[in-house]
Amino acid sequence: MNVKKYSLLIAVILVFAAGKAWAKSVREAVAEGNTQYRKGEYEKAAETYEQVLKDNPELAEAQLNKANTFYRQKDYDAAIDHYQKAAVQSSDSDLIAKAKFNLGNSYFHRGAAQQDKPEDAIESFEAGIDCWRQVRNLKPGNAPAAKNIEAARLKIQQLKKVLQQQQQQQQKQQDLQKHLEQLKDQQQQLQKQTQQAQSPQESQELAKQQEQLNQETQQTAQQMQQMAQPPQDTQQQNEQAAQQQQKLQQATEQMQKAAADQQQAKEKLEQSQMPEAADKQGDAAEQIQKAIDTLKDKQQKQSDQQQQSGDQQDDQQRSEQESQQDQNQQQEQSDQQQQNAEEQQAKAAEATAEEILDKEQEIREKRRVLIRGRKEVERDW
Repeated sequence: MNVKKYSLLIAVILVFAAGKAWAKSVREAVAEGNTQYRKGEYEKAAETYEQVLKDNPELAEAQLNKANTFYRQKDYDAAIDHYQKAAVQSSDSDLIAKAKFNLGNSYFHRGAAQQDKPEDAIESFEAGIDCWRQVRNLKPGNAPAAKNIEAARLKIQQLKKVLQQQQQQQQKQQDLQKHLEQLKDQQQQLQKQTQQAQSPQESQELAKQQEQLNQETQQTAQQMQQMAQPPQDTQQQNEQAAQQQQKLQQATEQMQKAAADQQQAKEKLEQSQMPEAADKQGDAAEQIQKAIDTLKDKQQKQSDQQQQSGDQQDDQQRSEQESQQDQNQQQEQSDQQQQNAEEQQAKAAEATAEEILDKEQEIREKRRVLIRGRKEVERDW
């Protein structure tokens, strides 16, 4: 009977010792990842956290830390994936709020990188707003989340304006292209009539028709020149418009050459030089066709050119975002951290990356002092 009791006691001791060793191993692994993170060795830190997650896939703290490494490397898609996992796996409202806040930041940065595709960018900004609203539900006093929501809304408004301008520009260019097709057809028809003309009287009549067509071509070129002028809203939009209107300016120059050929054709017709006039009319038709081809090429690339809103847009606002969004923090949970979690998050929202890491180091030292005076438990990491 005593032997059975002794055997049972040995088994319990072994299990308890294994639990202590496991907890210590997890803490040490997370601490190693945190050290690598502070040194800027984000790839190594991500690998270290991944090793922890292989044995502890539900460890939300490691998921959050790994997400932070991807965020620092500007791999926002990967960061989004791990922030989502951390938020789902955790039952700690403080950790969930931090994961959601940084998840919103990741969506915001991804949207900023997608501004050449306004629809995708708007979707990312809206996802960020949803995350920050959830943070506000968990932590109603979280002012940075409220500010970020307003900043994302402003971005969405700007992108919707870009989309509207793009649609208007596309419609104008479609109408312009149809008009140029009509001018080319008229010029080619006039060339055929010139080639068939026999008398000076016919030549004079064709000269009048050529003059009318020349006036219409010049008016069209002037309208295209006006369309090629960039909007005057902001410097960023001017830079964007310069790229958008480059090919339109090229097409305008081609139409001006067509008008010059038409003028020479008219003069040749007035002198009853029908073969020379027909040659110039053919040159004019070719220049109009070149302008049409240029606009077609522009339309094929228009989605990439017209949807640019500029990475430099609202530099002052972006700077404010960086200070608000640079809140990624390493998590080594302890009883002391849990007591101060809410206060720490409020301060971290105003901090720079360096201040955050300094604060974490201070908390880590306090935690080590506390651990020396208490019994280690299985989930103290």
